[in-house]
Amino acid sequence: MKRHTVTLPGINIQSPWAQAIVSGQKVIETRFYPMPKQWVGQPLVIIESPGKARHFKSRIAGFVIFERSWCYADKAAFTKDRAKHLVDPDDPLFGWQQDDRPKWAWPIQWVEAYQQPLPPGLRVGIRYARAVEILRPPAALLDMLSRRAVTHQRTT
Repeated sequence: MKRHTVTLPGINIQSPWAQAIVSGQKVIETRFYPMPKQWVGQPLVIIESPGKARHFKSRIAGFVIFERSWCYADKAAFTKDRAKHLVDPDDPLFGWQQDDRPKWAWPIQWVEAYQQPLPPGLRVGIRYARAVEILRPPAALLDMLSRRAVTHQRTT
């Protein structure tokens, strides 16, 4: 049976966080802004970027669906969830900031590990990529997309 390609939007997530997500260890992604409404409940390609390590080129690490985001009330609430997001509250880049910037939780609804180099010429934005072509989509992704299409047809 011949498989077809699938094109999905992507989200940039630095190493080691991308691998922690696809392994199931990290069940909440954290950011300094809420999850954009258009991506809530939508499958996204995880584009793993090397961050400061720079020991590899950005690559596809898997797929993720996020639930609606919510804002942590304070550092204590953020710290209480550390086992879910894995971020040291005192990390100068990713931890709690004292400059009144809110810290947002993006709960993970579904994740699937997958490895593929980025397609040649793909323009990856600072946070998101518009269309990432998946050359050999795994069965789990195709099944999930198929179920979503059937559900969408029933509701329209």
